[in-house]
Amino acid sequence: MYTAIVGSRDNTDSPGGMTLNDYLNSYYNSSPGRVFKYLSSSLTFWDAEAACSADNMKLACPQNKLQQAALGQMLETTSWLGFVDYYTDGTWECADGTSKMGWTNWGLDQPDNTYLEDLDADFTVIVYDKNSPNHLKWEDTGSYDFPQYKFGAVCQMECTVGDKDGCIPDQ
Repeated sequence: MYTAIVGSRDNTDSPGGMTLNDYLNSYYNSSPGRVFKYLSSSLTFWDAEAACSADNMKLACPQNKLQQAALGQMLETTSWLGFVDYYTDGTWECADGTSKMGWTNWGLDQPDNTYLEDLDADFTVIVYDKNSPNHLKWEDTGSYDFPQYKFGAVCQMECTVGDKDGCIPDQ
């Protein structure tokens, strides 16, 4: 089960009463962007990566506050993102190596590189816990196959604003 809609096409709360897509298209037409899909299944990082890949997508690496806000509207549980630092400890980038982390939304005291006491935390989740100060913030974690380290996932596909509904600009 997944959700692929990041905004309502009939949303007239946008400036000038435009739909979300019309608003984005008017300012960012032909700009690179991303469309997102939420997977609610309980998955390891590696299973989440495979599930995204099966849909010709990859784990999400949001590039700005607008994309982060779209993820916040989709989530129902803490979920994997695509940022990792397992290539070079302390250097966060998309798992597929396509982009470095330019914009961040780390939670309080994150990343702390702590996972099960002495193990590195090389993966990123977006926290969904309305009682936590880190609600909708990012935390680093490990990826071992323990039940407490299975989460939902957010996948992304690159797109061009104006060519695909729900495409949120990278700028």
